[in-house]
Amino acid sequence: MDPLYWVGSIGVTITFGFLFGRKIDKSYELAKWLGFGIIGYWLIWTFALISIFAAYIFHGKLAIYPGILVVIIFHLNHRQMRRSRKNEEFIADVDRLDNQVLSEHIKTIIKDPIDTLQTHEEHRKKLINALKTANETVVILSGWAVSYAEDKEFRSILGGCLKRGVMVYIGYGNQNSGTKTIERSVKQETSETLDNLMEWCVNKKWEGRLEVFYYAGQSNALIKDDKYAIIGGLNWLSDNGSLNTDELSWIISNRDFIIQERDKIVMGHQE
Repeated sequence: MDPLYWVGSIGVTITFGFLFGRKIDKSYELAKWLGFGIIGYWLIWTFALISIFAAYIFHGKLAIYPGILVVIIFHLNHRQMRRSRKNEEFIADVDRLDNQVLSEHIKTIIKDPIDTLQTHEEHRKKLINALKTANETVVILSGWAVSYAEDKEFRSILGGCLKRGVMVYIGYGNQNSGTKTIERSVKQETSETLDNLMEWCVNKKWEGRLEVFYYAGQSNALIKDDKYAIIGGLNWLSDNGSLNTDELSWIISNRDFIIQERDKIVMGHQE
């Protein structure tokens, strides 16, 4: 290959790296990391691989290696940039989540992977999965809408969870700031629905135990053992499948936060 053509090819790939992130992801960070990643690749190739395999640069199986390395560099940089962007979105959303422990430890929390739930279907699947797979504890903080607690499928899954000896805590009463005052009839209906659920569980005499309590003042949550805590705006026990902007929830995997948040809720309602 002509040396000028070779140098030109390097320049084109580096330029492509910087422009690709801006075009596809609209991300300055992705463009920067991808561009510098390709530069790093060419430096490695030039000073290491060429010196060892100069006679075979354009022949045989060696031609596969540059492509593989470029793909790996792109994948790692792309994943890192997506994580950085998600962390930025999470930090910007902390005030809405209204969680003191979360606010105080945000810098530590984002060191571990964070993901999101956005649709009612995604939340429902996560709730069912938590009840089916938990080994010790499930904590559910919901609002005043708890009609799903009367659902036969929910009761069957909850029963299986309690049979395994899992402790299930349901807190209710959270209300987003700025919303209208909950009517007394709604509060009474919620209390009666959950009392009925409690009575149903007690009569079964399972190894696990269900505890229901009033717990207002922060965003809704779902916590499974010490595996994850999901903080957000969805009423976990509502049977309303409509999607709204308040249903965005964050899946947090930082173990220290999960344990602290779980213990705060469980111990708080017992005081």
